[in-house]
Amino acid sequence: MIYALRLSIIMIFILSGCTNLNTSSPKKLQKNVQNLKPQDKKLIYRTIKKEIAQLKHYGDENYEDGYYYNAITAYEKVNFYEGKDVIPTSKINHIKKIAKEKSIKNYKKLKEHTKKDKKQTLSILNQITMYNPNYKDTKQLMKEVKKDREIQIFLNKLTSELYSKIANNKNTINDLLEISKAYKELVKYDYQNPSLKQAKEILKKEHKNLINEAKRSYNQGNLNTAKKKFTTITLIYKDDKTAKRYLYKIKNRKNINTNLKNAKKALDKRDYTKAIALSKQILKIEPNNKKAKEIKIQAKKDCNKEVSKLISDGIKNYGQKNLDKAQKNFQRVLKLKPDNSTALIYTKKIHRQLQTIKSLQL
Repeated sequence: MIYALRLSIIMIFILSGCTNLNTSSPKKLQKNVQNLKPQDKKLIYRTIKKEIAQLKHYGDENYEDGYYYNAITAYEKVNFYEGKDVIPTSKINHIKKIAKEKSIKNYKKLKEHTKKDKKQTLSILNQITMYNPNYKDTKQLMKEVKKDREIQIFLNKLTSELYSKIANNKNTINDLLEISKAYKELVKYDYQNPSLKQAKEILKKEHKNLINEAKRSYNQGNLNTAKKKFTTITLIYKDDKTAKRYLYKIKNRKNINTNLKNAKKALDKRDYTKAIALSKQILKIEPNNKKAKEIKIQAKKDCNKEVSKLISDGIKNYGQKNLDKAQKNFQRVLKLKPDNSTALIYTKKIHRQLQTIKSLQL
């Protein structure tokens, strides 16, 4: 039954022209499904799975960019076509909630705003459209503003500037920065402008190259150069996690080197707890730090080995009534592993027996 339902959904999907990734509601899709041979249906389903994946990617991109209306519509389509909640309903509802709050907030701002500043009016309406173009009279207001001659000239100028930056792009840092600046300026007023898509594709394509170049400088130990490159990346790609992570690592590089030295010293002095703690601090900043990993592994190995011997010696000393020696053995265990149950039990037993002996000696 599920298979039949899926095939029905797929046919609706095909007949509606899914590949255009339009933002119309799935409810508007036609309901008539053609009869096909089983092999044709399987072939169609395999093809449509790719289309659904593209639609999900489209939703993810719009969500990341803050275009909540497009993201919501895309995610709801994915669930509709799949016949199940591939995108959690809780996530969609969360986005809807934010979109509603932002729509209300910006609409209030619009009403409080003096309409003499046409550019500001356009910017606010553009924001509302990102969240919900159907909110109250947003569409009508946007239509009126875009009819204004001054606004048309203004948008044409921003669009021309962006196209100019794209045309003269040679993929240098400066070129990409200029494209990024022009992109950010235009998106404030017209987030649906076609030129933005072309600019975004260029920036996305070059992102990997810029990251790899910056990483190369970092790995070669050229930290100042790496810092400049990663800083530039954050100017072009504001929320780039990789660049921010590496900038954090560069900032803490001195601490990493100091902690490595101290961790090694602690390991040599059999202070395994300290060695492990310092290694963990390094690995929080640099998860792939080879030396820190080695020290951590060795410290744990040596610690377990020493704990086993101490417990064995402690039990032996306890059996021979050498309570002071046994106590030292188990106390050392607890210093290395505070939650060791064997050491805790014997420590309490020894403590009680020593207290009893002392009381009898009075």
